[in-house]
Amino acid sequence: MRRYDSIWGGVCLAILAAGMIWAQGIVVCPSCGREAAPDATECGHCKAKLPARGPKPKPVVEAPKQDPQAEIIRLAEKCVRDNVARMQALKEKQPAVAFFFAENALAVQRLLPPNFFKDKTDQLILDGNKTLLSRLGRARLRCRFCNGTGSVKMTVAKRDGTSMEGPKKRCAKCGGNGWRLGAAPVDQMKLALTQGRREYERLCMSDGHLRVGHLYLPEELSKRLSIRQTALVMTGMPIPCGSCQQTGRQSCTACKGTGNVKCTQQGCTNGEYKEKQTGRKTVRMNDPITKECPKCGGTGEIFCQACNGAGNLPCRKCSGSGVADACRRCAGAGILDCTKCRGTGTLRDAPCPDCKGELYMFCPSCRGEGAVAK
Repeated sequence: MRRYDSIWGGVCLAILAAGMIWAQGIVVCPSCGREAAPDATECGHCKAKLPARGPKPKPVVEAPKQDPQAEIIRLAEKCVRDNVARMQALKEKQPAVAFFFAENALAVQRLLPPNFFKDKTDQLILDGNKTLLSRLGRARLRCRFCNGTGSVKMTVAKRDGTSMEGPKKRCAKCGGNGWRLGAAPVDQMKLALTQGRREYERLCMSDGHLRVGHLYLPEELSKRLSIRQTALVMTGMPIPCGSCQQTGRQSCTACKGTGNVKCTQQGCTNGEYKEKQTGRKTVRMNDPITKECPKCGGTGEIFCQACNGAGNLPCRKCSGSGVADACRRCAGAGILDCTKCRGTGTLRDAPCPDCKGELYMFCPSCRGEGAVAK
């Protein structure tokens, strides 16, 4: 029985060895047991015919190694260009939405090397970020001198001392338009920015982008970023001031945001100025009973001295910057040295479980955004 098992074991080993030799493309003469020359059809020793050779092994082609940083730059460039295209398409009809796309592009641009764009893309981002916000701060305001009608009524004195309404004339303050271009009310600007932010988030989520702090990134880009790179783009998106919501302004309490206060001229009543009567009792034809107030021009209102007629003042909380103060704990960087491994990246000869060997962690106070809105 043992002899039978040993015979079969030898046969299996021989079959296995022959299979390995065949797989390697080597042919052994079945008659004499010698290895044949390459590409030979018969044995060079005993002239016996040789069996067909096995298929040649395919060469192993290694996949090209991708540079992680180069891939991040490629994805960041695409994201910036997509944001600029959205900004250009929306800046006329929806400037508030276009403003947030410009800010998103400005934050993502921090992942790219300096002077990366050879065209005018970086200049478009800077100009858009500046002009769109200033456009939101300007609005058509109803002319308070003509009450939006574009014309004012003339008052004509009568012989008996009374007055009557005369023909209308074009308002000299607004040029007959009924409106003037001025600073938009703070509440109106806040509403425009809030609605623009909401629409911007809706468009980004419809594109499948993920929220990272206050900005949105493609999923493929966000998952490749390190802790330091993530904090870099998060701190590039400004955190709005909790009081003025990025407008940098607050309503003037003296004029309640209108930019005008009641005329302070003594004797002025709704823009009409009454002169003191002389001793003469008879009334002549050209004697004016009431005159137009020289201080308010007949409107009954003058510009507010506190805000210089603008209707708003710089925000006291952010000093007019419109953004929240930098985080005191991380000085606005958004990251700190890892407290578990103390910035070494290793813990007991293994990668730190908190920072994954990146040496940094997000600031616990601002969560990597560099500022905290209060």
